[in-house]
Amino acid sequence: MIHQPSIHRNGVQGQATDIKIVSDQLQKSKLRLNRILAENTGRTIEEVVMATERYNFLSAGEALDFGLSGGWVRIYRSVYDGRRLSE
Repeated sequence: MIHQPSIHRNGVQGQATDIKIVSDQLQKSKLRLNRILAENTGRTIEEVVMATERYNFLSAGEALDFGLSGGWVRIYRSVYDGRRLSE
């Protein structure tokens, strides 16, 4: 499953200014995560935004087609082999 960042702790409470700060941070996280997914899947930002706008349940084949599965294997292998991702 892929989706945009969300808050799960009994909703958001507090003063309006604090809620705006949390909202701004969520938006920054969303943009950063979308860029990371786009860079590592070969998808455009627009494709990633559409795919993560709501909960998106993917089968193993769909995740592979989207470009998610190969990236995780590459990350795992680089950690396992003690190499940096840039190598």
